Amino acid sequence: MSGQTVSVDRFAMERTYLGLIDGIPWDRNVDKRVQKAKEFVKNNWYGPEAVVIPPDVLGPDSQSPILPSMTLMAQLVCSDPRNTDEHGSWLNLIWSADEVEGQVIEDLVANALEKIDWNREAIGYLL
Repeated sequence: MSGQTVSVDRFAMERTYLGLIDGIPWDRNVDKRVQKAKEFVKNNWYGPEAVVIPPDVLGPDSQSPILPSMTLMAQLVCSDPRNTDEHGSWLNLIWSADEVEGQVIEDLVANALEKIDWNREAIGYLL
């Protein structure tokens, strides 16, 4: 995102394994955790379908893969038009991270944006 300014309209994060009472935090179906985040965005925020940055999974080939400890979600808006047919663009983004303590939202989002192509993933809008 060279030279463009992106604003955070909405932001949410939760522990990936929130609700785990006992045992090792693993899930035979990693996609289930990602789907839960997508459903949250769809049910609570308006706008385009969420773009998911695939999480780095510890032991992806094992019987008990482990996702990063936090799931983050943001609704992002850029008022710089990508072309003359729109006034700006936006996207809902989901990603995972382990080290979030002490980081500000802007840094968390900036790190995530480095992993996507805004012009390809974002949806244009008209005012």
